[in-house]
Amino acid sequence: MINYKKYAKDVVFIGIAQILAALQSFLILPILTKFLGAAEFGVWSQIKITVFLLTGLSLLGMQQGVIRFMSGENNKNKLGREFSSVFIISLFGALFFGLVIFFFSDIIGLLLTDETTAGFFFKFVILMILARVIYNFLGTFIKSRKKMKLFSIIEMFNVVAEILLIYFFLLKGFGLLGVIIAFIAVRVILIIVLAINIRKHLHLKAPNFKSVKHYFSFSLPLTVTPILFWIIQSGDQYVIGFFNGAAAVGIYALAYALCRVIRVVADPIILILQPSLASSWNRGKIDEVKMYFKYSYKYIFMLSIPVFFGLTILAEPIIKLISTGEFITGKLLIPIIGAGVGFYILFILAIEIFMLRKETKKLMWFLVFLTIFNVVLNIILVPWIGNLGAAISTLLSFLIAGWYGALTIRKAGFSLMPKFIIKCFFSASVMGLLLYFMGDFQIQNVIFKLFIIILISVVVYFLLLYLLKGITKLEINFLISLLKREKKLTN
Repeated sequence: MINYKKYAKDVVFIGIAQILAALQSFLILPILTKFLGAAEFGVWSQIKITVFLLTGLSLLGMQQGVIRFMSGENNKNKLGREFSSVFIISLFGALFFGLVIFFFSDIIGLLLTDETTAGFFFKFVILMILARVIYNFLGTFIKSRKKMKLFSIIEMFNVVAEILLIYFFLLKGFGLLGVIIAFIAVRVILIIVLAINIRKHLHLKAPNFKSVKHYFSFSLPLTVTPILFWIIQSGDQYVIGFFNGAAAVGIYALAYALCRVIRVVADPIILILQPSLASSWNRGKIDEVKMYFKYSYKYIFMLSIPVFFGLTILAEPIIKLISTGEFITGKLLIPIIGAGVGFYILFILAIEIFMLRKETKKLMWFLVFLTIFNVVLNIILVPWIGNLGAAISTLLSFLIAGWYGALTIRKAGFSLMPKFIIKCFFSASVMGLLLYFMGDFQIQNVIFKLFIIILISVVVYFLLLYLLKGITKLEINFLISLLKREKKLTN
């Protein structure tokens, strides 16, 4: 029972950190778009996704190996030898990719943004990759020691400190360079904190690469899947940058970031219910698995469908509120990308089934197909119709992913609950009409106006859904009791 309580606490701590990290991208959007403009924001978006891609390649999936093989190991000498070995491998990977970007920064910057000044900023990618690889690696080791509370506090500090430091540098007129400096500085501070804590858990030894062969056999296959996910979700920005330049990337990146709100309402529910799902499966309690999956499915779509309608109708006032006029064309992309994200959630739910059944190879090959389809479609559509082409490519790719996810869910014996989904769409449609007509209300304060009309529309949506018996009192009580249980375990 004690172990279960600690596990539940760890889940909650990590969950809070992940939710804050997801919120960071939205909280920072108004700061970046208003200070940088479309072109510089586009350059920053290209730099950031490049750093994330090359970090994954540098780590070679070793962070999974660290958790798998170092968790539970108490021999400090063995830990020190294995840690230094895999750490140096990842560090050399980061250094190699960083130097490639550094020496070819002018060419890469021009290709990805069509901005002659972008090359200067891409030179800092080497420092950003090194900082992110070291931070991720040290953070993973802390997780392997089950220091989840410490790791979560560090992650929360990372979110808050980065927002504040970026805002400070932009106020002082440093522009995009200030954003990059803030990114590096925050991680350097946290690396020092992590390094001090790590010294308690191991004795650093000279690396012995023969002793970590099993890390490669375990970790390398896991490198492929995250890269495929990255290409599907972010690769379109490279294509846009190559054909249409940094300003187009900035407009598309803002629209895509707003559509991620649909995912943000889904992720916490998946995070809370995942442990119960896995625990019931491992104990052979299939009825419990179906119950947990049913509720997670219902709650996710009950929340994500009205968010999609709300984003679609309020796209223009939201973009005007958080950015400048040059981003306004992104309002046309939001309903297309948002619909795609909705279908993609089906696929994310199906991934839980693949993991339970250990069918990771089947998942990987589907992702290979989806990646090729997405890239080819972007190359065809983006030169022809620009950002709209990238949005359509995202929609079609995610539609296929959703279709495959729905088939997987059905084959596993779970219901897609079409009647419930129809009730959600009907209630959200009425809510959407209300949002549209209330947009004419004459309230001077834009933020207050948005708050009022969203609040009224949310009440109408849930009232309609309840009257249509889309959700019952029993299900509401189940969610409340689940959240109370998690809260009680953290006290």
